[in-house]
Amino acid sequence: MAIAGQSARAEYQRRRDRDRRAIRQNLKFTIPMVLFTPVVVYLAVRLGFHLLNSTFQHAETSLTKRRATRVPVVSTKLANLLAIVIALAAMVGLAMDSWAPRRSTTAWKLGSEGEATLGRSLDRLTERGYRVFHDLAIPGSRANIDHLVVGPTGVYVIDAKNYSGRVTFSKGTLWHGRYPLTKTISTVRWEADQVVKHLPPETAVSAVMCVMGVPMPRDSMQVGGVHVVEGPRRLAKGVLARPAVLSQEAVDRLTSEVSARFPA
Repeated sequence: MAIAGQSARAEYQRRRDRDRRAIRQNLKFTIPMVLFTPVVVYLAVRLGFHLLNSTFQHAETSLTKRRATRVPVVSTKLANLLAIVIALAAMVGLAMDSWAPRRSTTAWKLGSEGEATLGRSLDRLTERGYRVFHDLAIPGSRANIDHLVVGPTGVYVIDAKNYSGRVTFSKGTLWHGRYPLTKTISTVRWEADQVVKHLPPETAVSAVMCVMGVPMPRDSMQVGGVHVVEGPRRLAKGVLARPAVLSQEAVDRLTSEVSARFPA
């Protein structure tokens, strides 16, 4: 049986190794850039302050028709301090852009950790007569199902989402920061539909998305045909709280169907 988050972890490691290779290959370019960029920025900022002071002094001389007192708008000490701060900020930003992991790579790491956390919570359902599957391949597709649960209260296709930042609800959908989660929710619904196609007729399958890492606008909500729940514990409790709809015989039969049709 597959381990929860296994394929996401493998993808993260693949991307991490690719990023590291690219960083090593580009060191001969990035090291000089990181070292010399702050020097250029420092000189540019100092020049900018010098031009600013000269402009104001010239304007004052023109208005008063006499020699202006040479008092700079920005003192030399302050200009030097600001130039150093801006130069260091430019160096740090460039170093992070050049050598830090890509955001997409970090997202895969967060995803694998979220799947593993949710998987451990769902595995406890086996003590209550549920069958829990992780990381299942969808036939005819490169997509995978994070978790699939079969038990007395039904069949659940569960997608784990481990976010940072903020999740809100607006205009009929969830948003992660500035980005709508419409496509993400549709994908979870599609995964559940694929399971329906491969199970016996009239088998009801619930599409569920478990959000971790950030608070949701509400603990539990329906969005685009998907039941969105905050946190693994609340999800597990929700599964157990539903009324029983499957006999033990039906659970065993559906478990066999899932094992046969959805490889790890």
